[in-house]
Amino acid sequence: MDRLEAELLNNGGGEFLVGECFSVADLTAASLFYPVVGPEGGPIPPGQPMPETFERFRENLSERPGFTWVEETFRHHRHRSGRFARAGR
Repeated sequence: MDRLEAELLNNGGGEFLVGECFSVADLTAASLFYPVVGPEGGPIPPGQPMPETFERFRENLSERPGFTWVEETFRHHRHRSGRFARAGR
């Protein structure tokens, strides 16, 4: 998370890790942090029960800019596939 936040700052604190548009760098970072952040719009429905120790770990990160960046990246750049959209997932 420290590295993610440092890279965002190095790129002017903007929306993207590299340059001025969504890139493989953003896709990779958001994908790697997905299991920790569990943003809406991800492949696993939110609200799945997690071990208490994991929830405490996650809570410690939830106020960080990198955590918010992962949530926003999924919100703005993850498109549901037709198969999942039709199935109501």
